[in-house]
Amino acid sequence: MKRNLTFLITLVLVCILSTPAISKDTYIEYSMKDQNGRTINTNLYLKNGDKRMDLVMAMKSMKVTTTSLFLKNNPDIIIILNSLVKSYTKKVRPKKRPNLETYTITVIGKEKVGAYNCTRVRIKSKDKSWDMWYAKDLPALNLPFENNEANINKKLADELAQKGISGMMVKTVYFNPGTTQPKLTMELTKYESKPLSASLFKIPSDYTESKGNPYQNMSPEKKNELMKQMMEQFKKKQH
Repeated sequence: MKRNLTFLITLVLVCILSTPAISKDTYIEYSMKDQNGRTINTNLYLKNGDKRMDLVMAMKSMKVTTTSLFLKNNPDIIIILNSLVKSYTKKVRPKKRPNLETYTITVIGKEKVGAYNCTRVRIKSKDKSWDMWYAKDLPALNLPFENNEANINKKLADELAQKGISGMMVKTVYFNPGTTQPKLTMELTKYESKPLSASLFKIPSDYTESKGNPYQNMSPEKKNELMKQMMEQFKKKQH
């Protein structure tokens, strides 16, 4: 599962880093599921060039949320918020790397996914393959589907454009190597323009900066206390 989560988190990270400016406040929600039924919900908030990403992961009997801020006034930095210890960490954005992958793209045809009219394509690269459904009526997010850090896959986007494929990715299914058995599935569950509070894109005033892993030097007692807090927060959300 850890390897699958790394793939998914990388995919979503590249998604939000490559999202073009959208004039209206926008909320986007994706649901991602692996072959064992475990899920990650991804909530994206876009406002005046600022971006926020909440990853909500179901872990055993609770849910854990990781929040990342991508602010236009400091584009080279990612701010990660930790609500449990009221701290934040600043990370330097990974540099883009040249894309040397070779892709084979096959247009499968028109299909409807939820409320969206889409074009389905199958993409193969070496031993990897995945299907993607694009809705041309929604703005493009330029999603790449390779675990290559934050490289924005312009080559793939250009090749898709040459085949007349444009718009937003509504669904993708990533297959197990050499098969068409789904390994990971990601699907758009909500897209709406609505006013967003500016506070979503700010570091809370009671948070302090952490230069490293906030859990690294914690005593066992403190870790147990945090676990109890997490369980209490989870129970509250269930009522």
